[in-house]
Order: sequence, then structure tokens, then C-alpha cells
Amino acid sequence: MMETRIDDGDRGRAWSRRALLAHAPRVAVGALALARAAGLSPVGADAAAPPTSSALRRVAILKSPQGFAGQCAFMSVGGKSVLVMANNESDYMNQISIDATAPAAPLLLAESAAFQYCWGVGAAGSLLAFVSSASARVGVYNPTTLAQTWERSVPAQAHAVATDGNNVFLAQEGADSFLVLRGTTGATLGTAALRGGTFGKIYGTVYAAGHAYVADPRLGVVIFDVSTPSAPAYVTRFGPGTSNIAVNKTRVWVVPDPTPSGSSLQCWDVSAPASPRQIGTATVPPRQDNGTTIQPTLFVPASNAAGTRLYVVFKELTNGGGRNLWNTTGFYVFDVSGPAPRYVNRFAYQFPNGAYPDALGIAVDAAGSTVALTNYDYGLELWQASGDAWRLASLVPTVGECRDVYVDASGNQIALGRWIVTSKTATGQVSYYNEMGFLFEGWRPYVRGTILVMDSNTGNGFPRVYSSVNGQLTKLGQAALGGGQVTDVAYDGADYVYACSKSSGLTSGRVSPSSPTNVAQLGALAIGAERITLNGRSEAWVVGPTLGVARVDVGNPSAMAMAFHDTEAFTENGMCGICVAAGRVYAACGSTGVRIYNPHALRRTGAITTDPYSGKIFATWVEPYTSPATQKTYLVVCHYGDGLSYNPPEGIRIYSLANPDAPALVVAYPASGDANFRCRVANGQLYRCALWGVEQLAVNGL
Repeated sequence: MMETRIDDGDRGRAWSRRALLAHAPRVAVGALALARAAGLSPVGADAAAPPTSSALRRVAILKSPQGFAGQCAFMSVGGKSVLVMANNESDYMNQISIDATAPAAPLLLAESAAFQYCWGVGAAGSLLAFVSSASARVGVYNPTTLAQTWERSVPAQAHAVATDGNNVFLAQEGADSFLVLRGTTGATLGTAALRGGTFGKIYGTVYAAGHAYVADPRLGVVIFDVSTPSAPAYVTRFGPGTSNIAVNKTRVWVVPDPTPSGSSLQCWDVSAPASPRQIGTATVPPRQDNGTTIQPTLFVPASNAAGTRLYVVFKELTNGGGRNLWNTTGFYVFDVSGPAPRYVNRFAYQFPNGAYPDALGIAVDAAGSTVALTNYDYGLELWQASGDAWRLASLVPTVGECRDVYVDASGNQIALGRWIVTSKTATGQVSYYNEMGFLFEGWRPYVRGTILVMDSNTGNGFPRVYSSVNGQLTKLGQAALGGGQVTDVAYDGADYVYACSKSSGLTSGRVSPSSPTNVAQLGALAIGAERITLNGRSEAWVVGPTLGVARVDVGNPSAMAMAFHDTEAFTENGMCGICVAAGRVYAACGSTGVRIYNPHALRRTGAITTDPYSGKIFATWVEPYTSPATQKTYLVVCHYGDGLSYNPPEGIRIYSLANPDAPALVVAYPASGDANFRCRVANGQLYRCALWGVEQLAVNGL
């Protein structure tokens, strides 16, 4: 057996950090031009028909990029190099087909939403199969139109699927069965039994030369003979536990789970399938960076058609498996023409803000000249090669969650995602930019028409101050409050601002009238506040999952004091909210619904916990709405379980506050499989922030 060790001295890059930063804006512009030319925002299926509601009417949608991209594969169809990919998460972003014949100018062919949480892809010849990562469903679709050929349920879940162009192969997680389905109808042709246990989570299943290879995290690589599809047979299993494999003819490359001594890549000879033989290995040892151990860790591999190059997803992990946004992630290139994989180079794309998208899936086209790299944080990267010199050809944003949206008085929209800002002018022009940070906690109004945007996970976590003109944000700086890690703020409209900080609790500061970024800290109260609202200038109401709900006297910002505390904790999914309306305080408390407080009596006076559509309300946000026609006040509640307390259908509920302690449901906008984070009110309309973007809703009859 031959072995290759990748030393620190071998760690080259095609581009320097400076070159990557210089190149990134030009590439991003090209990708966004693609989306506009197609009449789309980011790639990802249009939102399904809106729920039926006489009071709410969909005016428009704005899709926002986030990624959630899963597995991918290239297919040769009608002389085109077609990339098919799964985009995991909600109903509106599942399957994507792209003509990548010209990698610098990819063309969207089709997008569809077969089922939720689409993850696994299998492609060969003209047969394309997808599987769901959340439900036990599999289907076959047309590669260029994504029209369904068939779809069916299977006995158990699967995260990976393979095909030989005629049949579909699935390992059943948590069971000992391996299924062969007819490619034209989905009918079960045969079943083989695994020996020695049951399958774990299967993220890799590959077909080659009459055999199916299944990557199991405990059992290693399991081989089935599928040369007779109606009678598949277990052959053997070999190697260490793994989730990531690639196969070409009689070679199998295995990426074992990493160990403290480093990550590795093994090459096995399976010319005699019953007796696999390891013939080579390459190791990627950890390195030290200012006292921190950095482990470049290998994940998903993909082989070129000739079997001479292997492209492997890598991520630099720290502290025994953790990863931050500034750890490099991309793909390695190995020369695998011999038995021992030989490191050639590595390549990575860096966002202009210095962070790296989290690479997940990889595929190489039939010519070996284009690599597709899917990632969680943006979508798709297409790389083009001349020999072993790879360059980024284009970026394609794919649909993902929108955390919040800012809408100005003219109707310009700014959608805040985890990475990307999506801007839509009142005239309908859409653009994107990624100079922002990660996992936005939303925005709040601030001094002289500016807004504060929270990003508690990037840098020190101070809120950033932005001005907005025609739907475009301009960063003015940071408002340094407390210890940073700020999740929410409230500005009193005059002199003071209050911040919920994960590190310093509730913090108060005086705002400089001449500079909105100049904030002098005055006081701090050590409570676990996550969201805040003001009721006048002398009292603040805060909410948090461990805190419960509290009123804080802020008449003297330097000496804030808690005046009331409802200590009942609750479970959230990363979101809770609080607002003042109709003389009451309404707190969105996740698993316990909406709590109602009388701010004068300082007691809880009501609650919203049940729902005629879903049985239970899992409240993530509350927002007051005043009807322009009647001036009546209503409460908008966002219902989103996110698997913690899932009670579908989710979506929006609107309550009359004629009796503020017993709100009456007057409008339901149940969105099946389409959860939302926030819902903002602007210019008499609602803007629902969903897992795919923003839905603009006109309100009628209230």
C-alpha cells in the first residue's frame, strides 16, 4: 500500500487572499446578472400558490439567497452539460436544473418543489432521482424540465440515492434492507438484506460496474451486486466507518471519519468485489495557527470520468471539530492516476467580508473541466479548469431563509438573510450584495432615519448603523454597546438606546446627536433579555427564553431596575418577540404562545396558546397593525415551530384587539410547510419573512 502525506509546505492555493477578495465582487456581479436576466431573484422555485384568505392578498414575492444547497450531479443531455442539484429546507427551493455548458454564464433550466427537505441526488444517462432528507420519499424527474416521472414513499428514510440509468438504488436507514426500484415506474424490483447490522445515516450511495456501494458511518463501505436488478445480493463490507465515497470502475476512494491525527483519503481496489484491497492513502495532518489546532478535514469526493483526478470538499475545523466563518472551506484536487492519492492543490472562494461559504456537495462534469461546489451559505459555485489550474467562473445564489425585511416609506425593500442582502426598489429592480455579516437578528429604527442591524455572531457582535437610499444600504459604522453580541435594540427617539446583549445583559447608552455611531454607555442590568420594546420613555419590556418576560424601569438609564418579572421560561427556535399595542404588552414566547400583560397593573392578563388550524401556536414574532381604513389596531402573530414544537400549518394569524386581554382571531394565513420568522408592517401592508424570501401582502376588510 502506498501512502502520501500532505505537508504544510504543500498547501498551495490558486489565488492569494488578496486576489480572491479582488476577484469576488466581479464574479458576484456576473451571477446576479444571470438572476436578473432570467426575471428571477436567486435560483429556487417560486413560492407555491398563496393560502386562501379573503383578507390577505399576495401582491408580490421577493426571493432571498441563503443556500441550503445539498448534493449535486452533472448530466449530459442533448449536447448540454446539465447540473442538477437539491436545495434543502422548505417547499420552495427543492430541485434545480442549470445548463452549465458555459460555466461563466450558467442558464437556469427549471426549478421545482417535489417535497420538503430535498437532499440526495442520483443521476446517470437520462435518469434523475431525488430523495428527501426528512421524509421517506423518492422520485424520478426529467433532467431539464424537472417534470415528475414518478414519486413514491419507501419504508424508511434515505439521504442518498444512486442509479445506473435504468434503476434506482436506496439503502434504508435504521433497517437492514437495500432497495432496487424500476426507473420508469418506481416499482420495487428487488430487495437485498444487509448482514451484520442495520444502516445508519447514509449520505453516500454510488453505482459502478454492476455494483452499488453504500457509505455507512459505522459499517464502512457496503457492496451489493445489482447486476441482476430483480435479485440484488449483499457482497461484503470493508474499510472504516464513512459517509463519503467516490467510485470509478474498480477504484473506490473512501474518506474515513477524521481522527486527532488528521484527516485521510483511502484508495481501494475492488476488481474482485468480494475481496476489496486497500492500495493507497493520503493524510492531511493538523497544523498550528497561533496556538490553535487547525484540522483541514476532508468530506465529499468526486472523480473525473477518466479516474485520474479526485476533487474533495474540505473544511478547516478548529477546537476538536468546530468551524467558524473565517476557516477556509473549498475543495482539494488529488492526482489519483496511481494507487496513492497525490495532493495537487486546493481552491476556495472567500466572501468580500472575509468569510467562507460552507461547502457541502461537489460534482465534476463529463469533460472534467467544470467543478460544481454547493454550499450552505450562498448556493452554488462553478469552477472552470485548464489542466489543474482552477478558477471561479460564476456564483449562483439559491433560495434560502429571510430573517427580516426593512421597507421604507416609498416601498423599497431590503431583505436581510444570513449572508446576503437582497434589495428591491419600488419599481421592481432587484440586486444583491454580501458585505453584511451572518445570522441577522433583525433591524430597528435609529437616529435621523438610519437603522440598526443586529448581527450577534460576527466579530464583536455590535449592531451596525446603516442609511438607506432607494433600497440600498450604506454602512456608517458600529454602535458599540456593552459587551457586544447584541440581539435587539430599542431607541427612544431622542437621547437613549437600549440593547439586549448576550454578554452584558440589558445595556443603556446615550446617543451623540452629531454621530449615530458614537454611543456612551450608561448602565447595565444582568438579565437574559433577547428582545426589547419601549412603552414610553421610562419603561422597557424584555423577553427571553430563560428570562421569561420582565418590565425594566429606565427613567434613569444609568440605574435601570427591574419592576416586574414573569419567570416562566419557554422554548424558542432562535426567535421571540415583544411589542406594545392597545394598551397592552404582547410577548411571543415560542412554545408557550403569546403572553399578554397590563403594563399599569403589572400582571399577566391573558394569553394566546391555541389555534383552530394547527392546534397550538408556537409564536416567534408579534407586530401591531393599524388599519388605514378604520384605524383599528390588530395583532399580527407569526407561527413557526421549526421541529421543536411542530404544529402545521404555520404562517400568519391576525387578531382583533377589541378586547386586548382576549384577542379574537379574525384572519388566518396558514402556510403549509412554509414557516416564517418575522412579519413587518409598512405602508398599510404586511411583509412576511419566510424560508425563501419576502411575501408582500395587501390587507382587505379590516
